[in-house]
Amino acid sequence: NESATRYYTRALSLGRALAPEGDIVAECLRRLASTRLQAGEPFEAIPLLKEAIEACEKCGERYEIGIAHRHLSQAYRELDNHKQALNHSRLSVDHFKEMGARLELAHSLLEAARARHAWFSLQANDIEIGLHAAQDSPYTHLEEAWSYAIEAFHAYADVDYAHGQNNCEQLMDVMRRESTPVWLRKTPSERSKVDQTVDNKPFIASSPSMKKLMTMVEISASTIEPVLVTGETGTGKELIAHMVHEMGARAGAPFVPVNCAAIPESLFEREFFGHAKGAYTGAEDAKPGLCEEADGGTLFLDEIGDMPSYLQVKLLRLLQEGTYRRLGDPQERRVDLRIIAATNAPLPELIAGGKFRQDLYYRLQTLEMRIPPLRERPEDLVDLMSLFISRALGESIAPGKLFDRTVMAVFRRYPWPGNVRELEAMTRRMALLARYNGKATADLLPDQLSPWLDKRPESRGCLSLTAHIAAAERERIGHALVLNSGNRSEAARALGISRNQLYRKMEKLGIRAPK
Repeated sequence: NESATRYYTRALSLGRALAPEGDIVAECLRRLASTRLQAGEPFEAIPLLKEAIEACEKCGERYEIGIAHRHLSQAYRELDNHKQALNHSRLSVDHFKEMGARLELAHSLLEAARARHAWFSLQANDIEIGLHAAQDSPYTHLEEAWSYAIEAFHAYADVDYAHGQNNCEQLMDVMRRESTPVWLRKTPSERSKVDQTVDNKPFIASSPSMKKLMTMVEISASTIEPVLVTGETGTGKELIAHMVHEMGARAGAPFVPVNCAAIPESLFEREFFGHAKGAYTGAEDAKPGLCEEADGGTLFLDEIGDMPSYLQVKLLRLLQEGTYRRLGDPQERRVDLRIIAATNAPLPELIAGGKFRQDLYYRLQTLEMRIPPLRERPEDLVDLMSLFISRALGESIAPGKLFDRTVMAVFRRYPWPGNVRELEAMTRRMALLARYNGKATADLLPDQLSPWLDKRPESRGCLSLTAHIAAAERERIGHALVLNSGNRSEAARALGISRNQLYRKMEKLGIRAPK
């Protein structure tokens, strides 16, 4: 560190002599300040960092500005000036978000978490805090520290930086040990109960992708930040939202689900926020809305991409300020609720088309969870089928005993565009048919699954390349047709062949497009 200090001091002198307005001066100032921080001299680092920021602004060196703000946060944190530390860490976070520098953003998010946590520790040492802390208590700092740490963890994961993830986990472990609120007091065994049951419904999460999702669920349950759940239709977005609610501090409070696509736009504000007496013709009495129903609990907004644009502005205010107004009522009301939103629509595309607010998306995106489609979690297929058979027949029967092996092979090959919901419907259908036929056989399969029947001759030792190519083409063509709802043009485009080529292959292989 001493050698680095000498070299940077010399480089700074040369830079000032040769190019006083250049980026070398800006970088040397920042790096020289870093050596002072490493030496435990934050007082000496602060003026160097401020000078570095000024030099960066003159020469347009944006990258170094973000790092300098992060190091200023560290210096002020070491001096117990926590307000300044938090301000500079936020500036650094905003800077790297704008630049799109993912690794530096992760470093800055972790520093913001440390700054908030240090502020909490200072106040918690001086104030006796009960389980139900006030809104402006030190636990507000701890909740924000959790949010920053979680966001940093996932930013590190995006760039595959395991050391950074470990640092985040260590900080979260410290916060768990020294905190009192109920939302951090649950033991791992208490939280893991949700793996087995949610509202008395068993939950299957055996595949690696689902285990990763469950880790995100646990992290999300430990904070009060809004959550965005994405995934295809039928993947279980509401079930995941309910799980986050049940694992968190609001488990005993209301969970209010709202299907944004099912409420007419003209009634949305009234249903969402309630209305005052006389707000419209026929409003003889005041009526609370869904927000008040969810007070103290969780408001689940399913298909949020269908929410009217004018209401997105008010939802953003609700998220940021915790306030709203009933229709026809000038009085501003405050509500304590958590928002969990879900969508199967690509929100970035809706933003590009002007149908969804970008600022609302960023507010919801802090904790975003993608539920993998069923075709990406084949390890869960048999367990899910066992669960659905027991629901249909009222007894536990292994799928292999009830379904013919040909049917099981079809179930494994089929891409399940309707995901778990479609699998449940199909499994229950085949299980009920098997009750009267003794076993579910291939002739009981519906038309949309017939392209996945293996029509090759029974020959375990068959090495025919032609037969294997035909089987592979049959599977991929059928997959493309199902995922594109039978549209041959779209299927051909997905397969990378012409529509005429697709027609010829379908005729040759005996494939019928699903209806």
